[in-house]
Amino acid sequence: MCFESKVAGLAAQRRSPQLLEELWVLIDKMEELAAQGDVEAFKGLDQRFHNMVAACTENEAIEQQTAALVLHLYQPVWLALQKVYLADEQLGGMQDSLREHRRIVDAVERQDAAAAEVAMWDHLAMVQRRLGAEA
Repeated sequence: MCFESKVAGLAAQRRSPQLLEELWVLIDKMEELAAQGDVEAFKGLDQRFHNMVAACTENEAIEQQTAALVLHLYQPVWLALQKVYLADEQLGGMQDSLREHRRIVDAVERQDAAAAEVAMWDHLAMVQRRLGAEA
């Protein structure tokens, strides 16, 4: 949570217009998948989202570290979240996750580093809460 929150703040400071546009396109695709209930495809875009936020930092070391987190840490997390998303919308389904992602991109777009950090922290805290509800 600490790492990705700081990454989001740095992304807000350094993002290029092109990467910002790519983030919004990704959010639109995630919205389509959430509406369709396609959890597996949503998962792939969620992982891509976190990597793309890291890309906005323009820092290769941060991009590599984030990619490693996404590859190794998120796989078991996503297996649990898939059950939550499929089983009970009250636990925070894809639409809730999508709102959290939009909040991050909104802050990145405004180049508000503090808001981006808080938005990412809140998103990851909700992931923890969802996982706790699954246990």
